[in-house]
Amino acid sequence: MTATLQSGDDLSVYYGVNAFNDAYSDAKDGDQITLSAGSFKSTEGSISKSVKVTGIGAYGENGNTVIESLNVSGIDVRIEGVRFTGTLTASGSVNLIVTRCWVEKLNASSNYTNALFDQCVHKEIKGMPYAIGFTFKNCTINDFSDENTTSNVGNILNCVIYYHTSW
Repeated sequence: MTATLQSGDDLSVYYGVNAFNDAYSDAKDGDQITLSAGSFKSTEGSISKSVKVTGIGAYGENGNTVIESLNVSGIDVRIEGVRFTGTLTASGSVNLIVTRCWVEKLNASSNYTNALFDQCVHKEIKGMPYAIGFTFKNCTINDFSDENTTSNVGNILNCVIYYHTSW
């Protein structure tokens, strides 16, 4: 398993289950981390740097990039092609973009603003009272809980929702 950190013209490669954590520790705002197939340990703490994390895929039976759980609190974080087998927590994030990911559980315990989830599979979505200006686009959602307030308005575009819970 490898994590490649691109910082400007410089490339660094990290190996093993801690490769993602090691690459993120060395990353700066604007850097990109590319992950190979495999199961990577989550970062220690929250993703607070403006980075792009790209895996090789999230939907296959084999060869996925897997991260159990991840906390995102940064501005302009982009995540693509990753399978989250635990919880993706978006608390405090601004302009979060999650594309072509498998998310077992999406949650938040504080506000997150302008989040876009595009072409994702969501097994369970919680924490909607904290979502401000969210968009789910071209997603499959198994269990959607919309315990929302009128000030936390968002868009759900071209999605399939199998089960909806309203509080």
